Amino acid sequence: MELLSEHFDVTTVSFPRQQDRNDALRADIELKGTTSKVSTALANVGLLSGRLTRSTMKQLKQIIARREHDLVFLDTSYYGWLARYCRSIGVPCVAMIHNVEYDFEVNRLKSGQWAYFPSFLSAWVNERLTTRFVNALISLHKEDGQRLKALYGREAEFHWPVLMRDTLAPGTAPARNAGDKVGILFVGTSFYGNMEAVQFFINKVMPLIDRTIPVEFQVVGRGFEQHKDMEKLDPRVRIYGKVDSVEAFYQDAAIVVAPIFSGAGMKVKIAEAMMYGKPVIASPFALIGYEQSIDQENLISCDTPAQFAEAVHRLASSGHMVSPRNREEFQERYSYDAALRYIAPINAYLARVSKGEGHAYA
Repeated sequence: MELLSEHFDVTTVSFPRQQDRNDALRADIELKGTTSKVSTALANVGLLSGRLTRSTMKQLKQIIARREHDLVFLDTSYYGWLARYCRSIGVPCVAMIHNVEYDFEVNRLKSGQWAYFPSFLSAWVNERLTTRFVNALISLHKEDGQRLKALYGREAEFHWPVLMRDTLAPGTAPARNAGDKVGILFVGTSFYGNMEAVQFFINKVMPLIDRTIPVEFQVVGRGFEQHKDMEKLDPRVRIYGKVDSVEAFYQDAAIVVAPIFSGAGMKVKIAEAMMYGKPVIASPFALIGYEQSIDQENLISCDTPAQFAEAVHRLASSGHMVSPRNREEFQERYSYDAALRYIAPINAYLARVSKGEGHAYA
């Protein structure tokens, strides 16, 4: 949104739950969406996704129909009915696909969470409508673009990877791991893909790590505080769960791991670890979108428990538990400073479809 606002006059609309509202990022217009899991499920049964309700849909259509904006920018594929409406009245519409929702929902069902079947149905219908009716699709990387084509017959026209604001002061060098402890950090909320990743690392990788190496596997992220019992599986495990800030954990970490094998999208935490200049050991799935940065020394791709353990041993024995190279890669490819290389062709397209008036609606 911030990057779009540098090129267009953007009006933002959101439907936040009260607990999700961020006063620092208030939208220009806030509409009431679903308010609970029950109301969300009922909306899903009616094939509405993304916290939309029929009342909210009606209000959105009224806003768009006033034609005070030249283009609608959907920040998800969940709003397919809006894309269809925009096409019906001739208002240009673009969608940003953060991940292929069909795959995310299928993986959730495969994990046994059958209560989300209505969510799967509504997500699939809306994603299909989005790919059919928007003027252009933007995905995070080529793999998602190709997956959309396989599912719906249309590939994304543009790619815009995960980008983060660089929160480190200019000239700041990556912090080196303090003390004798080798901190191995995992960051992420306790959704099924991350739970699977943490269990994989504790149950299959930790037993292979030499006990003469003073490692501590640290898990940080909302929801994991409810799983403190995992510390009983290995005395070298520390479950922190929700914290006020992850910065100190990144600064103190020697290695960041992401053994993720299911879910969807491009993993923001990889870019975050690179921003802090930390070596990263991750699965090929977690590194989708970061392939051009993999060098097997700083950004390391691993498939098996043995490969993860060997990478930990290699980094710990080398003493190179800081990565200026990952920091440089972040600045060049995944920071806001790198945005121009990705946004320039998208900006030119948006300018054309919005009739050159430079006024967008998000």
